[in-house]
Amino acid sequence: MKGRLGVEYTEKLRSVYAGRLAGFSDLVCYWFEKVREEVNSGQSRYTGLVATSSIRGGTNRPVLDKIADQLAIYEAWDEEEWTIEGANVEVSLVCFAKHPPQWPRLNGNLVSKINSDLTTGLDLTRAKRLLENKGVSFIGVQKNGPLDVPGQLAHKWQQLRNPNNRSNSEALRRYWNADDITAGDRNVWLIDFPLDLSEREAALFQAPFEYLKASGYAPDRVTPEVLLSEYRVNTPGQNKCWWQPHRPRPKMRKP
Repeated sequence: MKGRLGVEYTEKLRSVYAGRLAGFSDLVCYWFEKVREEVNSGQSRYTGLVATSSIRGGTNRPVLDKIADQLAIYEAWDEEEWTIEGANVEVSLVCFAKHPPQWPRLNGNLVSKINSDLTTGLDLTRAKRLLENKGVSFIGVQKNGPLDVPGQLAHKWQQLRNPNNRSNSEALRRYWNADDITAGDRNVWLIDFPLDLSEREAALFQAPFEYLKASGYAPDRVTPEVLLSEYRVNTPGQNKCWWQPHRPRPKMRKP
């Protein structure tokens, strides 16, 4: 949101909804919360909204939790392909009201109730965290930029010589996410310079550094990535080193 809408606008919007939405909620959640208030106050009777399917989980779902607790979701489609040509996205469609006009239907089928994660039956959104799992896992590196490269290119860079006589292997790491586990190894690498390097020192790892600059990630280029890097520079507590991941997780790297 800050990259697209600007820091000032985003912070003002979040301050208006402080205590009602989590700070990292997607923009579409603000419309759901706005309409929830209208339905609760009687300004609207029924409403139907379209969102990306991520509305069902993470920092987005609390807005549907509140709707399910205070109102009733009476019709929904949990995951539908969007119909606009060229758009590769799945959407969720959600209809809710204080006094539903019909029996609940999920994906066109009659059900007894629609949960806030757009399922029916056992409501897993009510499940509690197990204390036994505390500290077992953590959030990994958040890159927010074109830092990932195909394995073939990463291997090529590892064979090159640098002016600092250091190997590009020091600036590259294998990168995995859930897709590698469920669908097979994608052989993706991450440009990940040592965290103690200045911009000038990072530039001596020539191939990966120039790759980032050419992709529009450097602050002197007018691209969407530049908007993101400007947001990083102007947001307290965020990583100001544009050549590094947005959240490099230094604690995670400690042996």
